[in-house]
Amino acid sequence: MKSFYNNKITIESFTYEVKPNSSILDLYNGIYESNNFFEKSLFLLGIYLFDFRTIQAGEYLIDDSLFKVLTKMKLGETITYKFVISDGMNKFDLSSYINTLKLNNDCKDFSCIDLINNSIEGLLLPDTYFYKKNTSVSKILNQAHNNLLDYVDKIWIDKPDSNPIKTKYEAIILASIIEKESSNVIDKNKVGGVFLNRLHIGMKLQSDPTIIYGLLPDFDGDIKKNDILDETNIYNTYIIDSLPSTPISMPTKTSLKAAIVNEPNSYLFFVSNNQGSHVFSETYDEHLKNVRKYQLQ
Repeated sequence: MKSFYNNKITIESFTYEVKPNSSILDLYNGIYESNNFFEKSLFLLGIYLFDFRTIQAGEYLIDDSLFKVLTKMKLGETITYKFVISDGMNKFDLSSYINTLKLNNDCKDFSCIDLINNSIEGLLLPDTYFYKKNTSVSKILNQAHNNLLDYVDKIWIDKPDSNPIKTKYEAIILASIIEKESSNVIDKNKVGGVFLNRLHIGMKLQSDPTIIYGLLPDFDGDIKKNDILDETNIYNTYIIDSLPSTPISMPTKTSLKAAIVNEPNSYLFFVSNNQGSHVFSETYDEHLKNVRKYQLQ
């Protein structure tokens, strides 16, 4: 049966879905284009000699010898896809992404999650989740939601007494802002300390990413003076006191820690050094000098 071991089904790989209760002939007709007598005889002989009469339904990649493909089908090694909730993703990103996937979207407008203020941001933990064809969106999103809640519960017990955040949801909101302010893990803790300091003394957060979120999905890439002064943007932290009403992105574990397992530091300002990090200052005069140095060159 050397031919059975080595017989290549196709030159180019393709996917094939074994339907429940498919017959052996259904399988042959599905994976072979022609009704070649030799191929068909080899296929049927191999099925019985190697006991491939019981195969599992599902979607398979047909990319190898007949023996290896049927072994995958017997073991149920179906195709696995990736569902990636990216760091800092927002609802517009997530909706567009879901529409590109082979998923049963039973969670229109994220109704499968218990939303807070009609917002999905901050309720899913960024990570790579794996799924099979015809998996429901609700199954994946609920897994991501539970992972987020579990992680917040886990680190909440380590929140310092000096941290002014009062609720877990407030912490997630702050973490979502930290996520958009910095991707640098070391910087995140300092950025979180700045915002915690501002919250502690009653200073406005003055975070550009919150303005941007409030302008989505029509933001043109440029924050204008009118945007900073816009009192109708409920996410404008140059205008509103304290935190916005919902998160603005999906915060990662490092951002959540920077919001929860953290304390106010001595800094009140920070500015990008255009090298993937930030420069921090305690006074407004220092901050202006840093802005001139790094942003107005």
